[in-house]
Amino acid sequence: MTEQTFILGKDAALEDSIAKFQQKLTALGFNIEEASWLNPVPNVWSVHIRDKDCPQCFSNGKGASKKAALASALGEYFERLSTNYFFADFYLGQEIANGDFVHYPNEKWFPIEDDALLPNGILDDYLLDYFDPNAELTPELLVDLQSGNYDRGIVAMPYVRQSDEQTVYIPQSIIANLYVSNGMSAGNTKFEARVQGLSEVLSVM
Repeated sequence: MTEQTFILGKDAALEDSIAKFQQKLTALGFNIEEASWLNPVPNVWSVHIRDKDCPQCFSNGKGASKKAALASALGEYFERLSTNYFFADFYLGQEIANGDFVHYPNEKWFPIEDDALLPNGILDDYLLDYFDPNAELTPELLVDLQSGNYDRGIVAMPYVRQSDEQTVYIPQSIIANLYVSNGMSAGNTKFEARVQGLSEVLSVM
C-alpha cells in the first residue's frame, strides 16, 4: 500500500500533492530539479527547486519532513507561475505592452484623460481613501512599469470584494509595488488556497 502522509489543514496527502504538481509541471514543459536540500536540525527541512533550462525560475520550500518541504516548494512554484512573479522585475517590451493583454486576459485598461485626475472606475472609495488619503496620486504614478505604456493608460486587475462579491479594479502597479508576492497562494482546493493566502497576509501584519 502506498504511504499517505497527511498534515492538519491540508486537503490532500503530501504524496498526492507532490505527484500532482510534478505531473502538471512536466506536462507544461518545465524541467524541475531539486537543486539543494538543507536539514540543519531534526524535523526542519528546506529545499530549493528550479527549472534546469531557466534557473532564474525557482522556488523554496520548508517543512518538518522532506516530503512536506518538497510539497511546499512545488506549491510555491505554482504560486509564482500563476502570478507571473518570475518576471515581475522586468520590462516586457513594446510587443507585449501593445498586445491583447500584458498580465492577464481579464485585465482592464483605463485611459488617462487628465494628467492630474485618476480615471473613473479605478479602486473603490475605501481603497482610494486608504491608498491616497491626501489626494496626491496622479495617473503617471500608476502606470505599470512592466509595460510602461502611458499612452494606453493604467492597467488594473479585477479583485472580488469578499464582503459583497463586487468587483474592484486595482492597478497592477499598486500590487507590484506594495505587496509583491504577499497573499499569493496555491492549494489542493480553492478553500485551502484561500486559507493559505489569508494566513500569509496575516503573518506579515
